[in-house]
Amino acid sequence: MIATNIKKLRLSNGLSQAELSKMSGVPQTTISDWEGGLLQNHPVLKAISLSKALSTTVEQLFPVADDN
Repeated sequence: MIATNIKKLRLSNGLSQAELSKMSGVPQTTISDWEGGLLQNHPVLKAISLSKALSTTVEQLFPVADDN
């Protein structure tokens, strides 16, 4: 889910992974690994940087399943 959200938002903003990396300060390899589902840890500061660069919220990038 998270991998799909990052990629979908990145593409909807017309950004390559390299461009998003430059805007957010998150290494392109990390973005690639997140989108590929290879990384399961998402440090908060990198998530905040990504959300700002994608003009979205951390909650939208990393949704929490509704238990209700």
